[in-house]
This record gives sequence, C-alpha cells and structure tokens, in this order.
Amino acid sequence: MMLHVSADVLFKYLLNRPIVGTLEMVSQYYMVAVVFLPLAATEFRREHILVELFTVRFGARAVAALDSFSCLLAAVFAACVTWMSGIEAVRRTMTFEMVDAVYYQIYVWPTRWFLTVGFGLFTLVLILHSFQFLRRALRKGPTPEATGSGVATP
Repeated sequence: MMLHVSADVLFKYLLNRPIVGTLEMVSQYYMVAVVFLPLAATEFRREHILVELFTVRFGARAVAALDSFSCLLAAVFAACVTWMSGIEAVRRTMTFEMVDAVYYQIYVWPTRWFLTVGFGLFTLVLILHSFQFLRRALRKGPTPEATGSGVATP
C-alpha cells in the first residue's frame, strides 16, 4: 500500500500522471485487508486492548474463568460476523461486484472474503483461548503467579 500510494504521489507531482485507481485500490483492497486479516494473529499473541478495571483484585482462577467466558462470548459474536459476511461474500461473488475507477472498473468482490476469512480465523483463536483459560481456571495446585512464573499467554 505504501509503495502504491508513494508511486501515485510521485507520478502525480513529478510527471503529472497519477496512477488511475489508487484511491479505489487503497480503500477497497489494502485497508480492508489491513483491518480484518490480522485479527486472528493479534488475538493469538494476546495483543488486543485489555482493561482490568474490575478484575485487578480477583484471583488468578477467577480472572481465568472470566477470560474464558469473555473469549467464548467474543467467539459467538465473531462466528455470527463470519456467517453473515460469508453470505454477503457469496452474494457479491455471484454478481462480480465492481467499482468504477476513472477509465475502468475494478473487481472488488474478492475483498468481501477478507472479512469472512479474518473473522473466521479470529473465531477459531478465540475458541482456543477460551479452552486454555478454562483449563487454567480448573487447574489444581499453585497458580503461575504463586510460583513466580507470571502469566504471559493462555
């Protein structure tokens, strides 16, 4: 995306010939991919925003149980988004959805699948984390905090 936009700016101001369709490619392809495809990777590394306002004083097992529940709840939501975006992706694929770029049309139906794939993988990672947190909540013996090893990942 950076190369495409930089080339467009250079061509526009140095050669007075902008790259036709840059705006459409950035808004319809690059930005959709940047937002939705990394969802699962970000969740896998537990890098989403986490607010511990009410759970800061809870024990490790209680936090793990709440984390398991919240991951499961998020997985249900993500599965619904996956399902609905999949229906829309099929619909747009069947009609070969396009947008107008000044001199030609750009097929944008493939980008509808970015949302479906991104949220589908996100759902799977959330389910995995939910089971990992549940296992931690049900574990007998000392918690990782009590042994000094800390909690880095589920």
